[in-house]
Amino acid sequence: MNGIALGGVLAVLIGLAFWSLFQKAMTPGRGEIDASRISGFSVADYSPMTRLLAEADVEFLTGQPGYEPGMGKKLLAARRSVFRAYLKSLRQDFQMLHRAARILVANAPKDQPELAGALLRQSLCFQAAMVWVHVQLGMHALGLAGVHVNATAILGSARRMQERMQALVASASPAAAA
Repeated sequence: MNGIALGGVLAVLIGLAFWSLFQKAMTPGRGEIDASRISGFSVADYSPMTRLLAEADVEFLTGQPGYEPGMGKKLLAARRSVFRAYLKSLRQDFQMLHRAARILVANAPKDQPELAGALLRQSLCFQAAMVWVHVQLGMHALGLAGVHVNATAILGSARRMQERMQALVASASPAAAA
């Protein structure tokens, strides 16, 4: 019975997270586009996320002189904190790119409903990947055996948004119109 209750609570929390993220995704873009921030964005800046929680580092630490029990847990807790900071920054960058893309689509000389739909799908995929990474982080913090936090999906989603934004900027430039 406890497993069913825990599963139900987890399902409700995930549902609420999706609802919140969906509401954010549907909020129309406002404000100015920060072109320097967009051009300076690179998914490569987030590549350390793929190895921050690697078990190999803890295994290496346990074999070192002076290792004491609990050092590995402290290391992983600190790294989870850094990982969460990366996630927060990645979410902000993704939202900035997405908002800029929505503004470009809204201001395009002709309607592009297929592109608007693709942007919505891309945002929902990113938000779903974000929720899943947070679930994995929670399970990792609980020390559940075999749980690996995988940033590949969320980084791939951000990379696709970056590529779409670059294509939109290129198509909206005066040289592309000529």
